[in-house]
Amino acid sequence: MFLLFSALLCVSAVRSSPLDSVKKQRKYKSLDTVGIVNKIPIYYGDYRDMLKQTIRDNQSDSVVTDTAFARYVNITWDKIVLDILVEEEIEKRKLGLTEEQVISRLLAEPPDELRGQFVNTIGAFDRETCAKYLRNPLPDLARTRYVEYYRTKYEGEWFYGSLAKKGANSEERMEAFTDWYQKKLTNAQIIDKRTSFGFY
Repeated sequence: MFLLFSALLCVSAVRSSPLDSVKKQRKYKSLDTVGIVNKIPIYYGDYRDMLKQTIRDNQSDSVVTDTAFARYVNITWDKIVLDILVEEEIEKRKLGLTEEQVISRLLAEPPDELRGQFVNTIGAFDRETCAKYLRNPLPDLARTRYVEYYRTKYEGEWFYGSLAKKGANSEERMEAFTDWYQKKLTNAQIIDKRTSFGFY
């Protein structure tokens, strides 16, 4: 019914955090674990799916050279490690948002694609109909992934903004993030088992 939510399924699925599996207390075995970052497992299936998405995002040709494949393997790994470290920091700094907080912000500042899906008879954004859809208690995978996509986006914005001093320009914010990331990466406990799974 709503094309926007279907279109965002792939994007939000990729952006979901590797921590989600751990939050569900999923047990893991070394046979299905590509790596571990601060005791957070990176499952083979999740890594493979994200690698496929990385290749789709970066390559139009169906033939992937060995050199390009190795690069995509590293891009995917780096992104997952970064996602885990950022998610841990968001939890540590208590910057996490509830579903209702995300929905409230979506209704207060509706993105263009959401605004275009819920229009009243005079062509204006129909906040009431949109609110009913977003808060509907019935299961809807597309809606859940859409809200999760924006939860990740909003938390990320707050987190990156919290690293630099108030009023910092983009260069200073990037420098603050780089400093934070290098320190986190240096102190992180990382086990990389990609070679065992034939990714190299």
